Amino acid sequence: MESTVKKLDVTYNPINERNTFTNGDFITGQVMLEMGKNCQIDSLFVKFKAKADVTWSETYGKTTVVYHSKEKYFTMKQYFIQSKDSKDPSVVAPGVHVYPFTFQFPVQ
Repeated sequence: MESTVKKLDVTYNPINERNTFTNGDFITGQVMLEMGKNCQIDSLFVKFKAKADVTWSETYGKTTVVYHSKEKYFTMKQYFIQSKDSKDPSVVAPGVHVYPFTFQFPVQ
């Protein structure tokens, strides 16, 4: 029996040798979806999230204090098929489907 989703890949194009991003940078890439047969899909999207989770310690004489902090910077979605507000699913045919994306990191 043939699988409905044969392959799903998300790739992006690095913009520098260190593979890092900063405020205002653009990231480009693609979602590749290979279908084995027709499939109803409510939505297909890529989500961009940035958050920090750090822990550090400071020593004062014989006392060590451990600090921990979390910060959420942003969460954004780019829809390729439908959106969360749509009521009707889309039918995706067998074969390879490529969905390119471009995303700009917020400036602030």
